[in-house]
Formats: sequence, structure tokens, C-alpha cells
Amino acid sequence: MIRNTNDSEDSTSERSRAVSPVIGVILMVAITIILAAVIGAFVLGFGTDTESPPNTAWDSNQEPAAVDAADNTPLEEVTFTLETTDRTIDGNNLDLAFPDSDVDRVEGLDDEYSAGDAIEVSQELEEEEDIEDIEAGERVRVVWVGDDSSSVLATHTVN
Repeated sequence: MIRNTNDSEDSTSERSRAVSPVIGVILMVAITIILAAVIGAFVLGFGTDTESPPNTAWDSNQEPAAVDAADNTPLEEVTFTLETTDRTIDGNNLDLAFPDSDVDRVEGLDDEYSAGDAIEVSQELEEEEDIEDIEAGERVRVVWVGDDSSSVLATHTVN
């Protein structure tokens, strides 16, 4: 009896050859899916970090700063004191807004602010943040302005 030993070797090598392409295809599909997910995350903005407003607590008070010599009326000064914050706040991100007045918004205060610091808003002409036309009943707001959003941090109604 003559035996052909090549038959068993051929069937084993054929099985090995059939498995290799399947594994290759599965790996290629997996790599493609992973790359698509990473690219999709960046395109949709999941990979970017957005700036959020600081967590703060403010106190505000109002006192007469001086008396206008021309008509003997008191010139008011509103002081916003930053009581607590989760981080130092860049003054360039802070604006003073006057929604009830014709006064323009005061943008980009220059300092950095941390707990205990104060922002003074007065009607005196010598002050940097001068507000000449602020009147009783009008609101003064401290507004944080980020790249994509803004948030009112504190509001004071002038007496």
C-alpha cells in the first residue's frame, strides 16, 4: 500500500493560509474604527477644553465718595468685594455692565483678582472706572466674559 503523506500537510497549510487573511481583515477594520472615532471626537469638539466661569461669591456696598461742588449732590461709589473664588480671575475677562443706563460697558479691567480684592466703581472723574451718569435704581453688574460665553457674577442696584 502506497501512502501519500503530502495530503495531510497540504490541508494543514491551507487552513493556516485561510486564517491569516481573516485576522488581517479584522485588524484593519478595528484600526479604521479607532481612527474614525479619534478624528470624530476632535471634529465634534470633544477634544477641546472650554473655559468656564469662575465660582465666586461677591459682596457689594455703596457709599458717598464725595460731594459735587457744582450742585451739592453726593457722588456715589459702589464697591464689589470678591469674597471667595475657586481661582484667580484675570481682569481682562471682567467687564462692568450697566443694563439700565446709557453708560457704555467698561471692558477688560487690568488687574488679577483673588479672594479679598475689590473693584470700585465711582462717579468721581479721577477714578479709572468713571461712571458719571449712574443714578438711583440703576444696576451695576460684574460680568465674566470667556471665549464662547459670559456670565453675570454680581449685581448691585444703586440706591
